[in-house]
Amino acid sequence: MALIDKLRPVEALFLLDYAGNESMYERETLAAALVYLKVKGYIKVEDEKLVLTRKGSKPASNLREYEKGLLECIAEDCPEDLKGVMADYDFGESLAQEGYFRTEQRKRGFWILSWTQTDYIPTEKFHQAVGELEEFRGKITSAIQNETPLTKKQVAMAYAFPSLAKGDDFKDYAVGVDDEITDLLVATEVTGLTDILPGI
Repeated sequence: MALIDKLRPVEALFLLDYAGNESMYERETLAAALVYLKVKGYIKVEDEKLVLTRKGSKPASNLREYEKGLLECIAEDCPEDLKGVMADYDFGESLAQEGYFRTEQRKRGFWILSWTQTDYIPTEKFHQAVGELEEFRGKITSAIQNETPLTKKQVAMAYAFPSLAKGDDFKDYAVGVDDEITDLLVATEVTGLTDILPGI
């Protein structure tokens, strides 16, 4: 099994950002997480807002903490809190526990103030995953150019590449080829993701 098969799109985005191959901003992280939850059947759109599906009402234990937090916000109809859930999650620590980074603690400070800073040092697993992701970027680009269908999971993983997912070619592709994503797009005004997710 490839390393990227174990990564969520937003986790892949964190690795790519750390490698300097993409830029990870608040809206990009939320877009990647929401598209993944939609593709996996945890959320849907009703009356132009995000709601939980039956599956989302009883989420699996293997969901990440940030995914559970997003589902709670949606269940409580608090879309304004979605970005906060993503901002509060420590992706570096989580991915270090999975072996993508090793950590080093450094004491920092000046005058009477002191604190400990955690540095994340990429491991061989990190470099292997980034290589797989760059190979996958090529597959998505080729699929868009040739209008070749991708699986739902592959479309969701495309959101690990904001430079690709924000492009007009991908927007046309996602709307024209994969109907699974398009009903999520109705809720973009609610979540403030209009510039990230393809419009309908």
